[in-house]
Amino acid sequence: MPETTRISALRLTGPVGTHEDIVAWCRAAAASVSGVPNRFRYRVLNHPAGMIVLEGDNEAILTREMEKLLSLLCAFERRGFSALQIAHASRADAPADPRDLPLLYTVSFTAPDDRAEELHRWYDEEHIPLLLGCPYWMASRRFRVDGAPRPGHTEFLALHWLSDIRALSSPERDAARRTPWRDRLAQEPWFRGTYQVHLREP
Repeated sequence: MPETTRISALRLTGPVGTHEDIVAWCRAAAASVSGVPNRFRYRVLNHPAGMIVLEGDNEAILTREMEKLLSLLCAFERRGFSALQIAHASRADAPADPRDLPLLYTVSFTAPDDRAEELHRWYDEEHIPLLLGCPYWMASRRFRVDGAPRPGHTEFLALHWLSDIRALSSPERDAARRTPWRDRLAQEPWFRGTYQVHLREP
């Protein structure tokens, strides 16, 4: 994977019972995408939701194809966004392309701009190294989402590729969530994330 790249993503959510309908819509919609070298489809585990991720370095093409997806007739709630990669780390034994792994764990939250520097240091110096100590936690990438959700704040997205769901209940993940540094950050009201487990669609 390139060290610096962009993604555009479309997230869909529907009412109970629409999981397979969302998967089918994403399959058809992704097939209409052109000019993007990498595209991936996911279903959210145990929740009627799905996601299409387009990845490349040509911002204009990504924007064009995301606008195309957003223009398609859709019965589900959806949100499109673009983001720039700001960090990438992986285990030495990770697959050549971790995006081929079956599980994607996403974490997104909004942080005040004056707290972003410490947030990045915590990720880079402590949190990600601890997570990658787990044999199932293969790679992690972080992105800065385009556009300010509100003045003085930035939305960040972390994508974690797992080889086994046991990564989420591993001693290494537990240790990564129980450090003094993490406990201190957790006291701040902005340190509240949205977490989802995705299954990759073929």
